[in-house]
Amino acid sequence: MTFVNECEKSFGSLILKYNLKALILDSEEVIFKNKTTGLRVVYEKKESAIFVQIGRLVACEFPKYKSVHEYDNDLKNRFDINFLIELRSSKSVASSLFNSSMRKTLDNYASAIDKYASDVLEGDFSVFPKLTKLVKANIEQLKQDGLL
Repeated sequence: MTFVNECEKSFGSLILKYNLKALILDSEEVIFKNKTTGLRVVYEKKESAIFVQIGRLVACEFPKYKSVHEYDNDLKNRFDINFLIELRSSKSVASSLFNSSMRKTLDNYASAIDKYASDVLEGDFSVFPKLTKLVKANIEQLKQDGLL
């Protein structure tokens, strides 16, 4: 099974429940989106890791950025899903999503997204200011630890 196939299977219930459309960008990146919200799911082969972002769409698309710097500094329209899961549950829940099996990891993410991000998938972005604060605090901690 390819990453794209695994994504479509794992996110199948989310696709139906939240009227998401799948956009396959390449063999390692899939975007699921409805009119207001997008999920970007990326498989990083080098790290054997899966990353998921959730974001507010502008005109049914992820915002366009003029530069990588602008993209990196957008702390109001898109977030790593782990921050939302951590905010609404705990850091341990967010860190427990990864599994050695790609399919199990994707299933874990799909389940957590349904549980912790249903309002965002329905167009309610009221949690985004809290996420912005959480991300900024995380960046500051990484700087203090000398990791940034």
